[in-house]
Amino acid sequence: MALSLPSTPKPRNMAPYLVSRRDEQSPPLGGSEGRTTRLGSKWAIRFTMPLMTYADAMAWTDLETEADTVLMSIPQLGLTIGSPGTPVVDQAGQLGNTLNVRGCTAGFQVVKGQWVSVITSGRRYLYRLRSDAQADGSGDIALPVRPLLRVPPADGDTVEIAAPKIEGFVRDLPANAFDTNSAGHVPGLQFTIRERG
Repeated sequence: MALSLPSTPKPRNMAPYLVSRRDEQSPPLGGSEGRTTRLGSKWAIRFTMPLMTYADAMAWTDLETEADTVLMSIPQLGLTIGSPGTPVVDQAGQLGNTLNVRGCTAGFQVVKGQWVSVITSGRRYLYRLRSDAQADGSGDIALPVRPLLRVPPADGDTVEIAAPKIEGFVRDLPANAFDTNSAGHVPGLQFTIRERG
């Protein structure tokens, strides 16, 4: 079961990086190098939280979970998302780097670099948009995603555009993560969430 982390305070810093499964070809005797895209690349995000009181920091102790995944909202500061409607996957069995979606507000626009998450079989998968896109008059939109779709979504699966989330295991949580200073504050809580698959 995924444990939902608090939505406030917002992270002070967010550092996403792609955990790539690509295959690198580098000829031992020289020549052209190449890359082959492979399924399984996923996202990890390193979060740094602002100074919190000890009492506020206690709401974040689910970061210490040993077996469960956690859910963290992804802030998209400075980006006006608007009203996407009720986006869902349009047709089952999609693969590749385009996700066809229906149920958006007609004319709704997304921008390159924006995050979206898809809930398939109760698990979230996070993607970043490779380019701008716009819904047509019927509310259909083709989302150009990175990395490749890891699991074929089912028709009607929820697509989170307005409030995307990363789901995964907590990594890099220091042993002293909840140390409290003499003023009763927990300074700079840091952790990484890496998608599970």
